Amino acid sequence: MGPGPNWVLFRPYHLTSIETPLSVAKAVLYEETTIATTQPPVAETFAVAKRKLHTGEALDTIGGFTFYGLIERADVCREERLLPVGLAAGAVMVHDVDEDQPITYDDVQLDESTTILNLRRMQDKLA
Repeated sequence: MGPGPNWVLFRPYHLTSIETPLSVAKAVLYEETTIATTQPPVAETFAVAKRKLHTGEALDTIGGFTFYGLIERADVCREERLLPVGLAAGAVMVHDVDEDQPITYDDVQLDESTTILNLRRMQDKLA
């Protein structure tokens, strides 16, 4: 653990049944933000094809059968237009993508009406 006074606690899981109510209580009672940062993102999890994906095919969800996520520096993801996993569910392929190849914004048609896509575009304007 080292001499302290700061240590890192690694938990390979979240205790959401405890953490969520505590975060809500802190927000309401103390007007405290618990999971926000003032810093721009430095890393991004992007979508990679689990198998060959074909034009017209819709992507399923995280943990499904069509894509998995890998992490990369945020600036690289922006430069290469890599599709964030948070936007992948429901996206429709407009190009074929081979197994284990990154999926880019150019490879998919996104649902323009979703809140998550609109929020992501707002976030990207800040970067």
